Amino acid sequence: MQNITFEGIKQSLIEYYSSQDEFKDFNWTAPAITTLIDAQAYLAHYLCTYANFALNESFLDTAQKRSSVVSKARNIGYYPEQYKTSVASLKLDYTGSANLDGFVIPIGTTFAATNNGTTYYFRTYEPVAVQKTQSGRYWAQVNVREGTEITNKWTQNKESNTQFILSNPKVDLSTITVKVYENESDTTGVTYNKIESIAQFGHDSAIYSVEENTEENIQLIFGDGILGRKIVPGNIVECKYVATSGSEANGIAVFQLVSIPGEGYDKQRWTVTTVSVSNSGGDRESIESIKLNAPRFFQRQGRDVIAEDYRADVMKHYGSIIDAISVWGGENNTPPEYGSVFISIKPKDALSLSSTQKNNIIATILQSSVVGITPKIVDPNVLYVNMEINASYNKLQTLQSPVTIKEQLTEVAKSFFNNSLSSFNIDFRYSKFLAALFGVDSSITDIDTNVSIYQYITPAINAKTSYLIDFKNAIEPGTVYIGPYAVLGTSSSMYYMDDDGNGTIRVRSDNYLENVGTVDYTTGMITLKSYRFNTDVVTQIPVSVKPANKNMSVSQNYIFSIDTIDVTLNGE
Repeated sequence: MQNITFEGIKQSLIEYYSSQDEFKDFNWTAPAITTLIDAQAYLAHYLCTYANFALNESFLDTAQKRSSVVSKARNIGYYPEQYKTSVASLKLDYTGSANLDGFVIPIGTTFAATNNGTTYYFRTYEPVAVQKTQSGRYWAQVNVREGTEITNKWTQNKESNTQFILSNPKVDLSTITVKVYENESDTTGVTYNKIESIAQFGHDSAIYSVEENTEENIQLIFGDGILGRKIVPGNIVECKYVATSGSEANGIAVFQLVSIPGEGYDKQRWTVTTVSVSNSGGDRESIESIKLNAPRFFQRQGRDVIAEDYRADVMKHYGSIIDAISVWGGENNTPPEYGSVFISIKPKDALSLSSTQKNNIIATILQSSVVGITPKIVDPNVLYVNMEINASYNKLQTLQSPVTIKEQLTEVAKSFFNNSLSSFNIDFRYSKFLAALFGVDSSITDIDTNVSIYQYITPAINAKTSYLIDFKNAIEPGTVYIGPYAVLGTSSSMYYMDDDGNGTIRVRSDNYLENVGTVDYTTGMITLKSYRFNTDVVTQIPVSVKPANKNMSVSQNYIFSIDTIDVTLNGE
């Protein structure tokens, strides 16, 4: 049968029976016969549907159930990422008069924070000594993580049991600690180490592995006495971990001290200042992500050699916090850096990673990186777009007001950039952009645009420095503008740079001052050669150009972002 719908199966049955001599004279429309045929067709249709589902669940790319996807990924050595705690850095200042010399902010000091109406609790996970300023004030900077510390205990009462299921599925695997006690009288216990594969160790190795089971819970897997030390009857397994809210606790900027364990001091005497907002919280890896990353993980066999290997490694461990990622070899960098691989990441909750996130990612991928390759993380480089849209429309062909059409044109333009261009290596295609604008209202007869793009440079304070400003797109001659910026010791309030239309960058005030660099109109590279910005203020200076072509491209760590949209609407 090729048609396995209910009606198709029913018709196939009737055709089959009709071809048999025993059933040639049957009336297939009779109620009794129809009921029997319907029952057979229903049963066959049910079995075909079940078999189809079962077959689909047998392959990674067609499976729909999470348990099936996780199981197939595990068969090729890929273990999906689980929840990650959100972390933050806080500064504590003591306003009381007590002597805090030698005082330590202990583990478990608790802070409360609210996000979208929900209160989350962050706790210190390492002791931090209080510092004393020259003026006699006390302060400390602490790192905190969100979540609840949970302890699960099991007493081994079966000879064959090697699996222990944690009570809370929202586990940050990096926080798990496991101890095994010989019996109830054992007060010391043996600390077990988490590894990727038990097969890597001998019969007496105190190790365990972690995996997600078919019920979507987290379970500990211990050895059987041949591969890894066996948990024998009477042993007590103790597992401590942090259950977290994941990404829900990201982006919090205000924290309140709740308690300091132990003797502490009056919490009202401590003021809390946020050094870095909560970040890095992640959720369990999605089914779609597992299907994408598992084959790539298998291909690289645990080694990071080419750029795609590094991408797969980062996505495996940190995919839950990543919105977009771009990886390229140092030989393709500008300027080239042989022996390096560059990684640019746009996180879900910010434009760039925090220093802590960068350090964690580098530490992770160094474990798989081949000797001689240095991984480097660079921030996304945003090309901001200023868009002027001049549109004409026929007043007689629309019921929409001019205000409404202008608002819709603005919104469509914003959505085009935010939804279609908010990632790496995605080019701006002018024809698609125009099609989106014309789709706003059938009365629109003509659209013209004027586009400029810009990025920022941060000048070195009173030091001669060279600057490379790469726009990745051809530049229209005579459109380079850098500034304005202030210069110390001058009466002029406005200094800026521009190009002369022939490739020279010059400094200007009320008039020409000096040549300081060059611009390659074809490649979009602007070079400032050993220039000193005479300023004592750290500030960003905008660099604006007009692209030579309507279509624009980005690569490596560059990404488009719409800045301003100015719509002019003319009625006809």
